[in-house]
Amino acid sequence: AELLGAVEFPSMVEVSADDLSARYGFGSDKVSSFSAYVCGSGAMPDEFGVFEAADETSAAEIKTALESRIENQKELYTDYTPAEMYKFDGYLLRQDGTTVAYAICADNTAAEDILG
Repeated sequence: AELLGAVEFPSMVEVSADDLSARYGFGSDKVSSFSAYVCGSGAMPDEFGVFEAADETSAAEIKTALESRIENQKELYTDYTPAEMYKFDGYLLRQDGTTVAYAICADNTAAEDILG
């Protein structure tokens, strides 16, 4: 909620537990709790999330899945909306124990200050 209030995001929608596997490549069995948002229209690459993993092994798997997602998103938006590619500069992806956080947005420094 703090990040949504601090950085301008385009039409964000919350990711549900049912969407984790299709969107990120890991299921709800890997997390004990999470909060994640993506651009609802899909027109912009903005998205972020914080995942509390069931254990450190799951956290490492979540981080790897997010690395893959970010690379896939970069490939997608390179041609789709090249003017938005700056949002990938300095994106946040961090694992601290069982917590994994990531953010791709217009102000990745603010995202890191809040989520990092």
